[in-house]
Amino acid sequence: MPELLTPQEVAKRLKVVVKTVYEYIAQKEFPNVLCIRGQYRVPVPDVEQFERRSRVFKEGAADEVPAPRRRVISRGVQ
Repeated sequence: MPELLTPQEVAKRLKVVVKTVYEYIAQKEFPNVLCIRGQYRVPVPDVEQFERRSRVFKEGAADEVPAPRRRVISRGVQ
């Protein structure tokens, strides 16, 4: 069985806030997430695969599809 990481450990590894990791889990970016007694665990291979997909400007990666980006919608000044 692969090593499992907590959302906090994933956030540290990806250099994002924990809330973003929970959003990735909700969006099913990590396909093999486990929920053990109400706590999420993410397998290391899923995190490594996500890291590879997320590298948009990696050398020789012209044919790879980048990970989805978050959209920011501004309501403007009222």
